[in-house]
Amino acid sequence: RQRQAGEAQVSAVKLAIFDCDGTLVDSGATIFAALKTSLEAHGRVVPPAREARRVVGLSLFQAMEMLVPGTPADELSSMAETYRQAFQGMRAAGEVEEPLFEGISELIEAMASDGWLLAVATGKSDRGLRHCLAAHGFGERFVSLQAYCIIAGRDLERDLVPLLHDQKIGLMAWSPLAGGFLSGKFTRENQQADD
Repeated sequence: RQRQAGEAQVSAVKLAIFDCDGTLVDSGATIFAALKTSLEAHGRVVPPAREARRVVGLSLFQAMEMLVPGTPADELSSMAETYRQAFQGMRAAGEVEEPLFEGISELIEAMASDGWLLAVATGKSDRGLRHCLAAHGFGERFVSLQAYCIIAGRDLERDLVPLLHDQKIGLMAWSPLAGGFLSGKFTRENQQADD
């Protein structure tokens, strides 16, 4: 179609949204250490690190609920707070390990150089996310940081959709519950979905 006089030229916006833990950085060891501290402080059995990885990405309350089912809500909240304190103590002591996965730095730089807008949507706290990105020199690289992103939380959409509309950026919604599938985590040892 030929452009009519006066028509605005539309340019495509390239936007990539990353998760933080498990995508940009490998924070599994630190998460497990804080989880171990919390569970031990509350007299609970600490699962093997491999099993504990299932809860990475969930809210702390949901993670504790999954690891110690049947625990009263007030105790789950207390366990989540103990985890927060343990993690913050580790950060203050310089013991947090969140190395970038191999090739991530080069990928981020290449995408930014190619004109991509970069964002992060994660279950990590805002303070923890900003600290992690700054530690890797990415403090100013991302144009949007959304620090609460779980399937039960809808505030991401309430905040993000108006911004996208205002900036005239298209949105293609995809839901594993409405179309597609939610596979879980695959490893070399377990390459089949649970169902």
